[in-house]
Amino acid sequence: MTLRPEATATQALTYWQNGPFHLPQLLDPRLSRAAFSVKHDTAGEIHTAAVLDVKRGRTGAAKYPVRFPRPGSVLAPQALSRFEFPDALPGCPGYAHPVGAPIALLLGQGRAARRAELKINGKAAAVCLLTAQTFSGASAGDTRVGRSVLEAQGVAIALPRQPLPRAAQVHVLFQTDAGPVGWSFRTR
Repeated sequence: MTLRPEATATQALTYWQNGPFHLPQLLDPRLSRAAFSVKHDTAGEIHTAAVLDVKRGRTGAAKYPVRFPRPGSVLAPQALSRFEFPDALPGCPGYAHPVGAPIALLLGQGRAARRAELKINGKAAAVCLLTAQTFSGASAGDTRVGRSVLEAQGVAIALPRQPLPRAAQVHVLFQTDAGPVGWSFRTR
């Protein structure tokens, strides 16, 4: 929801993609269909609302792991969505906006990552790891919600301390309970 009447469907989807607790639901490998709607009302207090139903379109089949961004992909650098619920930054001491958009690994329920490493153009970069075991929100309720989302699919989120630079080669490596999972992608 936003007070901006010009908000678009693309902006809503980008916001969810750049939120560490919305992104795993978009990447759910059981998701076979989704419903999306945007409503504009310049007369009301909320000018634009967007809804994405990713719960009813799930099947029982899932193939893990899921990596985002996809290995070998090229994407525009993005920042972590502000006003995501719960707020991820209390789980990353010393982090403040702007922070890089989430890099996600979905391992499947009951699986976990223990560590994340990030290299940008071959140089180590600071990264914060969010998992169901480690996330700590601003309140006990925020912690419960965040951990529940992450636990549902064994999600590990790596948040770069800063947005990724343009024209960069990025390599991410997660140490998981099943061994290392790493891949590379680029920014344009």
